[in-house]
Amino acid sequence: MEHRRAWIPLADGTRLAARLWLPATLPAPALLEALPYRMDDLTASYSSEYERLCREGGLAVARVDLRGTGSSGGVAADEYAPLEQADLAEVIEWLSSQRWCTGRVGMYGTSYSGFNSIQMAVERPAALHAICAIYATDDRYTDDVHYTGGALRALDLLDYVLYMAALVVLPPVPSLVGETWRKEWLQRIEGSEPSLLRWLEEQRDGQYWRHGSLRPAYDRISCPTMLVAGWADGYRNNTFRTFEALRCPKQLLLGPWSHMSPAASLPGPHLDLVPELVRWFRRWLCDEDNGVESDPPIRVFVRRSTRPEPDLAEV
Repeated sequence: MEHRRAWIPLADGTRLAARLWLPATLPAPALLEALPYRMDDLTASYSSEYERLCREGGLAVARVDLRGTGSSGGVAADEYAPLEQADLAEVIEWLSSQRWCTGRVGMYGTSYSGFNSIQMAVERPAALHAICAIYATDDRYTDDVHYTGGALRALDLLDYVLYMAALVVLPPVPSLVGETWRKEWLQRIEGSEPSLLRWLEEQRDGQYWRHGSLRPAYDRISCPTMLVAGWADGYRNNTFRTFEALRCPKQLLLGPWSHMSPAASLPGPHLDLVPELVRWFRRWLCDEDNGVESDPPIRVFVRRSTRPEPDLAEV
């Protein structure tokens, strides 16, 4: 396995920072996760999963900082904005055109990167052949952290928006960006606007929230789609709705987990998701006949209760 850093050029001159894990046997399909959560510090621990996907799956794994976050250039747009999808379309095209890539790309991720995996499947770039969305939603208005069922979720809004407002104005990593890091940092500080301001303007469902939402036009997704959800997570009900409505090859895996990795989430029991991801993407990116299509389409964890023993005083 080889680890590389790369700069992905966009049409407007912006460069996105990327890390690549390339398997020993090339060319290989590419598997992309794209997040605003700073791959070189805040989520540097994710690299162990990327290494495993590369080694165990023979996949070329790419992690990308979204525009204006981490060490990527530009100013961060509102979450899931049209510009973000345009950027990711270019990223997918860039990955598919590299000499080390077979031309096939998959996307996966948890929460934010699960959202944009679904959104890019809707866009149908030619090179995108399969996705896995973990703890994601089909409806940004009624089933996210903004206006669940039309009611403002003040706690989630304040918690998440303050976190993101600070995150998008952190500087790029100076040792990676070079002498321009101060200039780029200043551009972020001056150009970023808290998403909360727009969210408070958009208190009713409408075009703003329909963008980036799969519901109700589920037929826009045609590539194989794996959904992962947790009984203790906030994105569980919509996952059943999405699975029922999709008309593409699909699987649903639902466990007892909260909004954390199934390998570490409380409550347990835990599940190592990497082998599941490897089987899924080996089937659709490598045409491997590994039995995925014979698996149960829905696998659900059911917690059973046990009648307590009689109290000793009553025996």
